Amino acid sequence: MPLSLRYFFRVLPALRGTLNRFPLPVLCTVLASGVAMVLSHRFFPDHKFLLTRLFVASSFCAVGLTSLRLFGESRDWSLAKHWVGSALLITAVGGYVWFVFDPNLPWGHFFFALALGLSVLIAPYINRPGDTASVWYFNYQTGSGVFFAGIGAVVLGTGISLSLVSIKYLFGIKIPGNIYGDVWIFCWGVFAPVYALASLSRQFVFDDESCEFPKGVSFIVNYLLVPLMFVYLTILYIYFAKIVFQWELPRGNLGWMVIGFGTVGIVTKLLAYPIRQKGNILLTLFDRYYYYALIVPILLLGVAIGVRVKEYGVTEERYAVVLLGAWFVLVVMAALRKQDRLNIKYVPMVLALMAVLASFGPWGAVQISLSSQLSRFESLLTKYGLLVEGEAVRVKVSIPFAERKSMSSIADYLSRTESRLQRIRPWFAELAKETERKDFVASRWGAGGELMAALGVNYVNRWEKEGDGDTERFSYRLSRGMRQTAGFRYVARGDVWPGSETSKEVHGSGDDFDLIVECNYSQLVVRTRQGEKVVFDLVGHIRKLQQQPKSIFMLSDERKMTLTGTSAAGKFKARLVLENLGGNYDKDGKPKLYHVQYLLLATPLNR
Repeated sequence: MPLSLRYFFRVLPALRGTLNRFPLPVLCTVLASGVAMVLSHRFFPDHKFLLTRLFVASSFCAVGLTSLRLFGESRDWSLAKHWVGSALLITAVGGYVWFVFDPNLPWGHFFFALALGLSVLIAPYINRPGDTASVWYFNYQTGSGVFFAGIGAVVLGTGISLSLVSIKYLFGIKIPGNIYGDVWIFCWGVFAPVYALASLSRQFVFDDESCEFPKGVSFIVNYLLVPLMFVYLTILYIYFAKIVFQWELPRGNLGWMVIGFGTVGIVTKLLAYPIRQKGNILLTLFDRYYYYALIVPILLLGVAIGVRVKEYGVTEERYAVVLLGAWFVLVVMAALRKQDRLNIKYVPMVLALMAVLASFGPWGAVQISLSSQLSRFESLLTKYGLLVEGEAVRVKVSIPFAERKSMSSIADYLSRTESRLQRIRPWFAELAKETERKDFVASRWGAGGELMAALGVNYVNRWEKEGDGDTERFSYRLSRGMRQTAGFRYVARGDVWPGSETSKEVHGSGDDFDLIVECNYSQLVVRTRQGEKVVFDLVGHIRKLQQQPKSIFMLSDERKMTLTGTSAAGKFKARLVLENLGGNYDKDGKPKLYHVQYLLLATPLNR
């Protein structure tokens, strides 16, 4: 029986062995899980950023210390060497998290995490002889352990959650929702890592006879992965022929398609190493010619990403595509040069080194992308006279749609985090005064639109196309803050999107005074379930706002974004505070709403 004492006592030695072998990684996983639970319960909201740093540092250290332990075991390190190396690694990871970490810039941390994850696969074989069969079998065992650790976490988490649901249903015991979150944090943060650590082999050298290839995996490789690779390769080559025949540039999303094909293909080739000469005819052809076949997709990738970078500059996503493309080139060159003599350990090793370099420094993904987008933004502003002697000014000329769209995209990018916004904030110092704003806020939705509005340039979102019918956009915003609610019994905040399924909202008051808000392209209607309604003419209000020299209003100007009305029968009154008005002007110059964000105050009369 799984829950018998005999079974329990069989598990204890394995757990004790894992703790003895990986004490620091286990401690880090427990610490990371505990911090995750604290963040989940919001126990210390004022220290959220510090706790997030601690969580990230603990998670990174857990993986890094695991790799260090494997590295040391392969070289028979003494206990003193292990502790000194661990101290240095913890210091390095802590320094990275403290000085480089920004929760709003995930790409840099993605590269660092990728490098740490790959290090587990190659740690025992770094700068050390290791035949390809041994490298393959060690990584196969590691991958299997991680896979079953994930399966075990899902089974355990589901079982405990269902048990809690049963207790709640059968005994009427109220169980807080956060408890379910704690269960899954434990399963993924403690159980799965410890299970995976327990499965890591202590042996790093294997002979060919011991490297058994499971029949189930053989079936997946021979009859699923390899045929799918051939299908995808055929599609890419047909698309290449189409490009050559029609002489057109590749589509922008082609980059990630090639990245997916190349990555899955390389993983498949590495996975099939033991049966490369024993599989079916498709596997034999795949193993022999895959790297040759990858040359054309790499060329397609180079052209596609080159065009995107030339037109739109570098972003972290494009940096990642370039990095993976460079990895493909190095792997293909090495494989074609070494033929069957290439040790597979170098494939993840090269990617890990590249990922480490991409995670920090002026050459890293974050800094190169920021420099590229800043340069493009400055160039566009200067081109249209919007940046004069280091100060941003309002637009005085007409700007083509494509250029406005590029400006809007860059404004969104630069205003996404505070660290980026700091680089352009000095340009907008005078405009901030003119619009009565002390600062431009980076952490909330719409900051890119606010930058464009301050310049007097109509914002264009990423999905909008030239010639869609609407020629210009408008956007009016009111800063959030404390509102005067005296004289009103009910307060509600909401968003409506005319012409969509979210053009209607219902606000319940807890009694019979429910309010229904409906909005079309020109007006907003607030009504009760008894049929009383107040109609607000938003198009007429926008006409008035057009006479204002600004589109961003402070609290002192709240009255300019406020409408008040009383129902026809005089049974209730409502005040509508417009916090965000967005839309387009049609060809005739009539405003057409697409988004209204509001604060609604209402009270019944004569009751």
